Amino acid sequence: TPVEAASGYVVQISRLPNFPGNLTQEYLVLDASNTLVFDLENNRTYYWRVRAFNSGYFCTTFSSAITFKTAEVSPAENLEASLQLKIYPNPLSSERAILRLELTESDLRAFTQVQLFDLSGKQIWQTDLTALPAFFDHYELKLPLALPSGLYFLRVASDLGPQIKKLVID
Repeated sequence: TPVEAASGYVVQISRLPNFPGNLTQEYLVLDASNTLVFDLENNRTYYWRVRAFNSGYFCTTFSSAITFKTAEVSPAENLEASLQLKIYPNPLSSERAILRLELTESDLRAFTQVQLFDLSGKQIWQTDLTALPAFFDHYELKLPLALPSGLYFLRVASDLGPQIKKLVID
């Protein structure tokens, strides 16, 4: 539930319930209900908590800690070896905004959805690949025009799990 007058949230993730500073990851979440989290170990229990802030001060204390357990996932290198996904042009011009998702013909139908996230973890755009026409070995995706220049994360869901690619828009 959003906190009234909050302009963002600090999310902390730790392996220990007391959130020691050197073993705690912090993420700044601005105007979003989700965020991407990296570098968590497989089959581990983690604790997370959140605190709202606004204009340089905290609106609340940290929430109570909640636990979650990560699943067994394949490292990105293994996914990239099994599904050959390429995106280009990268960097992408914000005026053109047509991104090509290229893969082998046999992998074409393994991909199901594409999402674009900004650096804060906010989802900017998404599309269902099963609703788009596929060319022989690629999809052409029309991203929103006038995206601000910067670094984005393109998350491509597949039958074998998601792949995340960095995308630069200039």
